[in-house]
Amino acid sequence: DDENLLRSIFVDTLKQAFPAMTIESASDGRQARDAFNMHHHGIILMDVAMPVMDGEEAFNAIKSICETEGWKLPEVIFCTGFTIPESLRRVMEGLSCSCVTKPVAIRVLVETIRQHMERLSAPVPAGSP
Repeated sequence: DDENLLRSIFVDTLKQAFPAMTIESASDGRQARDAFNMHHHGIILMDVAMPVMDGEEAFNAIKSICETEGWKLPEVIFCTGFTIPESLRRVMEGLSCSCVTKPVAIRVLVETIRQHMERLSAPVPAGSP
């Protein structure tokens, strides 16, 4: 998130809710892309409207990195205070993505992340890619 206060609240809340997880933050989409490129995060909470590179552009860059490197695409939770653009809806189709609307209740954010964590830890059925 590009809003310092909101980003700080998200980071502090998630560190308390998930003490075993490493939580990183970025103030723009390019920083988010670069952080993913370095650390290959399993879950990304991505604001849709960010400076430098918006959430959709950052997601597409992360998706491209994953395709190039042969990495698994992370679980992505988009966060927005606006209507989700149709182009982003198309990007999300068939992927492990979800969207929460700001202002987001902390319990909703934590539960959404918990659901994505469960997907990450679920066994992969035999014969799946």
